[in-house]
Amino acid sequence: MEIFRECYNVEYIDLSAAYATSLPHAMFYECRSLKTLILPDTITTIGDAAFSKSALQTIYIPPRTSYFNIDNRVQFNKVYFCGSNNINFQLPDDCTVHVSEFYPYEHFMNKNIIRDALCQPLRPPLPMKHNSHPLFCSRLMPLNEISPFIMIYII
Repeated sequence: MEIFRECYNVEYIDLSAAYATSLPHAMFYECRSLKTLILPDTITTIGDAAFSKSALQTIYIPPRTSYFNIDNRVQFNKVYFCGSNNINFQLPDDCTVHVSEFYPYEHFMNKNIIRDALCQPLRPPLPMKHNSHPLFCSRLMPLNEISPFIMIYII
């Protein structure tokens, strides 16, 4: 499922109010202007190539995330993480990693850390029995047909 696929003009997406446990493969494929993404704290899995060919620079990784496989062409320069597990994947050399003061390790994703991330309390995930892709809405119009000046909220 590629809800935001080829949304060339979207620069900032805040999904923090959404309830989902995973980001599907290629969900933000070719979001060429996307700079910042805030994910819901219920996400546990970020699918392969979820950000492939995007311009994503800053990502807020939810605390429950235990699997994250990125396309090596994604060049994050800032990562924020409020969890306590150590996810293992490669980040660019110039990327800074911000964690909460409670993060138990000295490194995250093989990078030195800065302990200054502000973290929100966790919400319990809602059971999603009827739809395997909880962020899907059949009434959404393709985002590349929406004016780039409209802010999008998925609740």
